[in-house]
Amino acid sequence: MGEIQAQPLVADLNNDGELEVFIADMRGNLAAFNTRGEEVWERHVRSAVSQGAVAGDIDGDGQLEVVLGTASGFVYALAGSTGTDIPNWPYRARGRVQAPPTITQLMEGSGLQVVVPAFDGFLYVIDGLQGCADVADMGETSYAAVLVDDLDGDGALELLATTMSGNVYAWETGAPYHPLKTWTSQTLGPNGGVARYGYVGIYATPAARRPRDVAGQRLQVQFEVLDKRVAFADNGTLLPGGRGPYNVTIILKGVGVKEMRAGESPVVGVADSFPGPGRYTVELPCPRAQASAVVRLELTDASGLQYSDEFALSFHLSFHRLLKWAIALPLGLMTAVLAAVARGHDHGQ
Repeated sequence: MGEIQAQPLVADLNNDGELEVFIADMRGNLAAFNTRGEEVWERHVRSAVSQGAVAGDIDGDGQLEVVLGTASGFVYALAGSTGTDIPNWPYRARGRVQAPPTITQLMEGSGLQVVVPAFDGFLYVIDGLQGCADVADMGETSYAAVLVDDLDGDGALELLATTMSGNVYAWETGAPYHPLKTWTSQTLGPNGGVARYGYVGIYATPAARRPRDVAGQRLQVQFEVLDKRVAFADNGTLLPGGRGPYNVTIILKGVGVKEMRAGESPVVGVADSFPGPGRYTVELPCPRAQASAVVRLELTDASGLQYSDEFALSFHLSFHRLLKWAIALPLGLMTAVLAAVARGHDHGQ
């Protein structure tokens, strides 16, 4: 291949149950290889690719597509199994694309949307099914991937972009928040380049991640393991769904010996294995002292790919505030009563 500037993408692109490595170079050569170094498919797009590709089921057909931008302004969506263009793609922006695409769901339906800035100063939101786009005019160029999260806690997603002029833009959307819709860094975890919503991942349920202060000795965390990946045997037979077993670890980040009060080796998490996708509940010890912590869920599938989710909770803060009032209020009332009795006694004399 030619000069490679783009980060590789690792995923099961062709649903054979094994991982493939996708590479793009500055000459426009695209290729997918299996883990033995054998070529699965290749093609040429006649334009430089300087940023890494991402993958997602953008058209809702249950198969992964590889999405990447080029210096000629084209945004490609390739069938992960063959490398051919999916219907209604590629999309052409009016300037070169030198930022990694981001995939999320901003509009209800069976597909996902591709969000990417171009050097014409526009931010493009391209629908995976229709291949048409909504645009936002930044008037500035960007090399950076657009991030997606609920920044202000209103239950809806926001898009976050930065520009070469030094500005930071945040756009509100009408899309409801879901942990698997977020894209909080260019790479999702140690190997994450695949959109998770409706496809694969782990997330805490709304009840579990509800902001609150926790009192007691045990914390129940309910979570869901999602895996809608399919796999086909060499003879074309559909293999059972899922890529289990799934090893799940839940830890309290930011909590140590002092907060746990459990000796020199405090238990700050639990680990377990689950056979298939579904909803599960686990318990882990709570800190005994006042603490704030990030509850982090980590899942590793049979291929070694990792997925994660996290949310913040506080422990015993409200209890200690109540304890303060439980002590202070009786003392205050007693002082007031004694003062009243003293005044009455003085008036009697």
